[in-house]
Amino acid sequence: MEKILSLQNVSKQYSPKSQKVLDEISFDVFEGEIVGLLGCNGSGKTTLIKSILNLLEIDGGEILYLGQNIKHLKRSLFFTEVNAVLEGERNLYWNMTVKENLLYFGRLKNIPGKKIIEQGNEYLRVLGLLENLKTEAGDLSRGMKQKLALAVALIGSPKLILLDEPTLGIDVFSKQELLKCLQSLVKEKKISILLTTHETDVIDKISDRIILLDNHRICFDGSVFDFKRTFSKKNVVIQVAGNPDENILSSYDCKIQSEGFVLTLPNSDFSLCKGIMKSLEEDGYEIISFAKSYASLESILCDFYAESKK
Repeated sequence: MEKILSLQNVSKQYSPKSQKVLDEISFDVFEGEIVGLLGCNGSGKTTLIKSILNLLEIDGGEILYLGQNIKHLKRSLFFTEVNAVLEGERNLYWNMTVKENLLYFGRLKNIPGKKIIEQGNEYLRVLGLLENLKTEAGDLSRGMKQKLALAVALIGSPKLILLDEPTLGIDVFSKQELLKCLQSLVKEKKISILLTTHETDVIDKISDRIILLDNHRICFDGSVFDFKRTFSKKNVVIQVAGNPDENILSSYDCKIQSEGFVLTLPNSDFSLCKGIMKSLEEDGYEIISFAKSYASLESILCDFYAESKK
């Protein structure tokens, strides 16, 4: 896969006596990859995004786009191939129609009007907004505004899009639709996405990799599965047929279901788990299944940050 973005030992501080906001940050983003950027408030995510967009000057290191330092690239070319959808609703002109927003922002990138319409209609169709061409952006729902902002960012077929809290404040249905659209566009167009959000379900659903910032440095770079496997407190989940007796209910983390019950046991001693399953079978219970499980990404991150602050 082609390397689209490369950060090499990037550092940033806002004054000589202040703490570094970014401290030796290094990572790559490849073609057709969705990378989730995670971190507590104040960890440096916004500074990092602004630095990648060349809106802030870094103090050390390099940011390379397609192998070239962004400082040496023409801004007109760079912002044709790299786009961003920032947090909130600051990405559109509300008194302009959907079509007018597409034409306005497309012309800022020096794209011919005919090509803007062709690409715009294609993206609006995928995003479910094609019937709203004459609707003013201010009259769209929040979810539809986010979709329009994404369509605007896609004009010109950029190779990289930076998304800052793209699902903030939109309803569950709109969120799922937007995420499906993102996955579809990445697959079809081989666009790379760097995504920042506090909504861990979004990261869990669509990210190929996550980069976790803590104390202004990268403390993890890898897949969501590897993060869970590395930091999660693993459990064994046992599904059992029948109704649990009082001893089971009082002794274990037990959830009753329509066709039996489920026990969740700490995986600190797997031989102990096997002993419990043997005991259940001796008491006449049927073990339907058992498997290792991991905690949710959100709970793992909460535990991780709590431990980091100690």
